[in-house]
Amino acid sequence: MVQADSDLIDTENLPSGRRRLVADARSHAERCLAMAPQDGRCHYARAIVYGLAAREQPLQAGVLLKNMLDSLVKAAALSPTIDHAGPARLQAIVLLRAPYWPLGPGDVDAGLAAAKQAVAVDPTFPGNQAILREAQKKAAARQ
Repeated sequence: MVQADSDLIDTENLPSGRRRLVADARSHAERCLAMAPQDGRCHYARAIVYGLAAREQPLQAGVLLKNMLDSLVKAAALSPTIDHAGPARLQAIVLLRAPYWPLGPGDVDAGLAAAKQAVAVDPTFPGNQAILREAQKKAAARQ
């Protein structure tokens, strides 16, 4: 359900419609967590919702991205293989692309570690290889 809401958000032109869809996705994720708190897919869904909310509410993005990362850590611990190592891959994406402290959770070293974890879990998935290359380039550029 969260994926369907996410797909609809990308096609919705009105901010009010996107806010409604984010609220629907949040409701679906919270319902999933209430029914199955140890299911990594529910934590992964909630992480995606936090990411969608951060995009729609940029002034709240710092807190929402931190919450997203917390949910991704839980999802990775419970179900590391879902969505081709999606929890680790999304952690890497957020850590590599978000602003750095004090504005956000950006962290190249942690992003590189998460990208390596995604590749370790599913080395054949192209998205994992792509985020690892991005992380390696960013890490090399700092030196």
